[in-house]
Amino acid sequence: MDSSNLKQLVNFKPSSSSLSVNYQCQLLGISRSGLYYKSKTNNTKQAIKNHITKVFEHIPIYGEKKVHQQLLEDGYKVSLNTVARYR
Repeated sequence: MDSSNLKQLVNFKPSSSSLSVNYQCQLLGISRSGLYYKSKTNNTKQAIKNHITKVFEHIPIYGEKKVHQQLLEDGYKVSLNTVARYR
């Protein structure tokens, strides 16, 4: 099982007969701190990646420089190195 499925097995509701969250994590082999972790999504980064993909799908012969220029014209403030890295 992957870690996301293991995290779903943990029972957070305290009752007299249930195991503690710490002990449940030990039994499943996952860290207790990782149980509460929620990843952050960077919406700006994802929007830039989506727009780069859209530009490449529309005109596939564009290189990084032309895609960078197109992004600047469309209102995205992004460097040429970022376009090359995301591509």
